Amino acid sequence: MRDPTPLERNEATYLAGLDVDALYMSVGRASQSTVGVQFSPERALQEGRSWLALKHDVLYAKICTEWEYCKKRDLVGLRDPITLAVAVADLIVAAVGGIPSLAVSTLLIKIGLDRFCGCDGHK
Repeated sequence: MRDPTPLERNEATYLAGLDVDALYMSVGRASQSTVGVQFSPERALQEGRSWLALKHDVLYAKICTEWEYCKKRDLVGLRDPITLAVAVADLIVAAVGGIPSLAVSTLLIKIGLDRFCGCDGHK
């Protein structure tokens, strides 16, 4: 795990200030299937949710299985949501293709990584 760069910290702080729907819309607008297409907020939200559902298993494998998030979640460095967002973004960058990995990691953190990974019976 590394310290976020100042640019990453600024971007992660901005993204952390967005609500879940705004993050879904950001992902929806960036998805490969929607490049160059202007969607209403409702459609962008739907595209973002569809994209995350499509990528669920790949993201679960990377974050929950390979990285073992449930075992690492209480590490001192990962208690900071910005550091956690950057660490998860680094893990998933290849899995998300052209979607900004920091937006996806922030979305997953806001949804709840404990629930996403099923830590301590969450699901």
